[in-house]
Amino acid sequence: MTCRPLLACALLPLSCFSPTQLDNETDASSGSGTSADGTATTTASSTSASSTMTGTTAGSETTSVDPDTTAGSSSGGTTAPLPSCGDNNLDDGEECDDGNATVGDGCSAACVDETQTCDTALVGGANVPNLGRMVAAGGYLYAVPGFDTNATGLLRIVDVTDPGTPTQIATFAPDPENYPFFRARGIAMGDHHVWIAGSDPEFLSVDVSDPGMPVLGDIDGPNDIDGHLAIQGDLMLTAESVGDQARLYDISDPTSAMFLSLIGSYVEYNVALHDHWAFVSGGPGIEIWDITVPAVPALTGLAEIDPGTVRRILASDETIYLASTVGPIRAIDYSQPDFPQEFAIDVGAAPDIALLGDFLYVPTTNGLDVYDVSSPTEPVQAGTYLQIDAYTTTLALDPPFAFLATDAGLRVVEDLPGLCEARCGNAFVEYPEQCDDGNLEPADGCDACTDA
Repeated sequence: MTCRPLLACALLPLSCFSPTQLDNETDASSGSGTSADGTATTTASSTSASSTMTGTTAGSETTSVDPDTTAGSSSGGTTAPLPSCGDNNLDDGEECDDGNATVGDGCSAACVDETQTCDTALVGGANVPNLGRMVAAGGYLYAVPGFDTNATGLLRIVDVTDPGTPTQIATFAPDPENYPFFRARGIAMGDHHVWIAGSDPEFLSVDVSDPGMPVLGDIDGPNDIDGHLAIQGDLMLTAESVGDQARLYDISDPTSAMFLSLIGSYVEYNVALHDHWAFVSGGPGIEIWDITVPAVPALTGLAEIDPGTVRRILASDETIYLASTVGPIRAIDYSQPDFPQEFAIDVGAAPDIALLGDFLYVPTTNGLDVYDVSSPTEPVQAGTYLQIDAYTTTLALDPPFAFLATDAGLRVVEDLPGLCEARCGNAFVEYPEQCDDGNLEPADGCDACTDA
């Protein structure tokens, strides 16, 4: 959180990403964090929390005892004062205690660390060209080539343990003699395996237990497939864009995917999994399938919309989100799966989206927007970062970082809403706070970080 290392030149095939690029792509975030007075200076107001403790006498009468006074006992002992913020002792529930209530000294009057804030910023990048779909996990980024390229596909593995200097450490491709025309399109993360969808073959798994030394796990499927895939637990759903339905597999053994069933009524271009539901785009629209019994899926509902331009499907408990090559983000309420209903949301167009909890991440022409979709029909813009000096095409999340694939390479943004937890009392306004005056005193105009 708020780490700002200097950038260095990336290793291997990556060319140097100049620190001056970060200077040019300066912070322009809103809705994600500001200081208490709206400036870069951290401020905090002072307060002292008071409390009382109760005791029970031998006659079972309850009495009130002031913690700052000495109470007599039959043995002549005393009771110690209750812990309190500002006593120079680090007590339970305190992040710091410097013995004072000084404004802006790094430890607020609420004993919250003022140096740890959700301060959205661009923290790194590398000139990795032609990035397509990506997944991120455990300090590593896994990417396939861009969606609109016909280049033979390589899995690229980038070490992002230091987000300021992403470094490509490995690549992977199937045997070129047996699979000379393999093209990667989709990618998803399983348990220590990355699964890649493409054509010739349909999919393959790569063991990335050691990310620097990827090893082929499984390679399977017909040779005329060119679609995407989704993974949930031990299930994988692959899209089929050439004359077939989607396929559901058991991948509990990542070295040997086991076919379970066909899903979809027509050619299926894109897929998603959530809970016991499978979602496929193709034919007349977005189909909703119940996969409670994976070997016997049941078509439950259909949203009749044009699926041809859908680039990504994601789902929460009751809402399906669609990213399209044209037009704005679309949403479908499937709380009644047999009667799904599309509804309008005020979110712009994007070629890709990411969903984490109640937050939807939407790439823009020069950055990305973040929306709180806890109320799906009324999304609230929670934050934005619009100073990426390049067009963002796709993204991956690994809190607290968002990794953006742009036409100028990889960019890393830190501490966006949903990727960083707001902490009331640190004198920095973070979504969903309305204010933060550095204390937890009620009725002072900023009560529990709400503008009262």
